[in-house]
Amino acid sequence: MAMQDKQAFIEDLAGSHRRRRPLLPAPLRALLWFVLAFAVSAGLMHHVQVFRPGFAGQLVHHPFFLLEVLGALLLAAAGAYLAMARAVPGEPISGKILAAFWLLAAVFLLGFGAGFTHFAPETSPVGARHACWLEVLVYGGVCLLAFTILIRRGFVRFSWKTGMLYGLMAGLVPAALMQLACMYDPMHALIFHYLPAVILIPVGLAVMRLIQK
Repeated sequence: MAMQDKQAFIEDLAGSHRRRRPLLPAPLRALLWFVLAFAVSAGLMHHVQVFRPGFAGQLVHHPFFLLEVLGALLLAAAGAYLAMARAVPGEPISGKILAAFWLLAAVFLLGFGAGFTHFAPETSPVGARHACWLEVLVYGGVCLLAFTILIRRGFVRFSWKTGMLYGLMAGLVPAALMQLACMYDPMHALIFHYLPAVILIPVGLAVMRLIQK
């Protein structure tokens, strides 16, 4: 009788669970997130106020500025991959992408640091936005939400590194795009564009903790 009850329990348990689709590989999930984050951030940014006039010419004529923006965006994509791969035990992490992550971080810092030299575009109030820091936080929050949706099904373990990547990469996409949408001033960018992205790190840590519970 006990054996029959056990068998019935197993069959009932198995029948109450729906089959789930296989989890997409981390690179595909990261790419999907990056495309969504870029499109949503750029679209909302343009809806609030058009991008700074002449930003395309600045990218063409100032290579270090181009390195800063491209480096930040590609760094966000590589960081998204690392965050998604680290969240699942046994998920293989590409050594090439890990190396690319650190290389892109160096490229971004080099490009941003060059902004304080004569290699950068001329500082100008053209394109100034009333609350660019708040925009970065809001758009970063939207990117964080998209990250949460994509990472939740595959999320198994928590780590500080994963949580920090989770928050910072979500803020880095709108921060980099804000360099094209808002006024150009390296100090302004540091305080009002990139610092809000850093502020999202504890938010990412808190959200990942909630996901795990």
